[in-house]
Amino acid sequence: MDRRTKPERIAEVIRELDADVIALQEVLNVPGKPDFDQARYIARALYDYSWRFGETRPLHGGHGLMWTLRGARCCTFSTCILERDSWNGAIRRDYY
Repeated sequence: MDRRTKPERIAEVIRELDADVIALQEVLNVPGKPDFDQARYIARALYDYSWRFGETRPLHGGHGLMWTLRGARCCTFSTCILERDSWNGAIRRDYY
């Protein structure tokens, strides 16, 4: 890991990849706080991508999924097995 986590750089790298689907881990999503709203900043910078954020921690952290392909549905769900497990989840995107 290069320790470069600025949303501007992340968006630039994703744009250069020109990928149809991008999965992001450990993304911050704190509305109203620019330095901690990585999910929305990246989504706005990559306006031709649709996106979905799935919270995995109460502190507004989670995973992001971005895509250019058209699809049928997108949903988030828990991957916890036991009630005592800390919350974790995943994002599912179906294509047709």
